[in-house]
Amino acid sequence: MKKDDQLAKEIMKEVAGYLATGMVNLVNLLNPDIIILGGKVAYDNHFLLSQVKKLVFKQALAILTNKLEICSTSLRDDFRMIAAATIPLQEIFHFSISS
Repeated sequence: MKKDDQLAKEIMKEVAGYLATGMVNLVNLLNPDIIILGGKVAYDNHFLLSQVKKLVFKQALAILTNKLEICSTSLRDDFRMIAAATIPLQEIFHFSISS
């Protein structure tokens, strides 16, 4: 996204609003510790990430966002394959990928 492209910024703000609405529902229902955004639109899109974070932390229940972390994936296009591979590995070897 170009820095001075106002139309792109408006579109990203609208996308962030819809995405944040869904994420607020997830936070209020499931109370996750982390939400990782993936895909071509979210990867390396700091503007979208900052807009989503701002909206989620404003709209979700405050007690549920104390430890919440929202970030984008650093795995590029491989995140789906890596995520799918960790499920059976966790079941077989009984390890956790969280710290």
